[in-house]
Amino acid sequence: MPFLIFLVVSSGYLCSGRRGESGMSKYESIQYMNVYSKRYDDIAPSDVGKCIEEFYRLFRNAGLIADGNLIYALNKIDEEKLSIEFMLCAKESRHKGVKKLTYRSYLMISHMTSVVVKNDYETNMEGAYLQLMKVARNNGMKIISPFYHEIVPRGKKAYCIVKVVVAKLKEKIDCGSEVSA
Repeated sequence: MPFLIFLVVSSGYLCSGRRGESGMSKYESIQYMNVYSKRYDDIAPSDVGKCIEEFYRLFRNAGLIADGNLIYALNKIDEEKLSIEFMLCAKESRHKGVKKLTYRSYLMISHMTSVVVKNDYETNMEGAYLQLMKVARNNGMKIISPFYHEIVPRGKKAYCIVKVVVAKLKEKIDCGSEVSA
């Protein structure tokens, strides 16, 4: 019988996945409807805050009402530049005033494992990435997606769930689908 594992890595984050009799057999997923997004390519890490503000401004100016947590995907990371995509679900399935945001009616990504970062994001995020790589390697898998981050507010604080798609080495899988209207 599968059971949920939470591996305590440090006081800063937890790693989770479902384990069956033969290793990781059950995975997590991302499933959202009415997703609006904007991708920023080749930005300096110091400009991420400005990009988040612009994304929220575009979302609000389009008259959209958020229906979930902010999600972002790090698509490319190097020391000087990032490619990052911000995503937010809306209560509206289509809004005529949306011009600078990409709309997806449904976003589903499966075969994922995750780490929860609770404190001091700047310090603990690198350790979280390393832990996800270690979990994949220890289970004979590799990471085949960007790092997805979901910011979950809790009162005046928040935590971040970092997820990646994993696949067995030498195995091809269909890890999700996107439907755009």
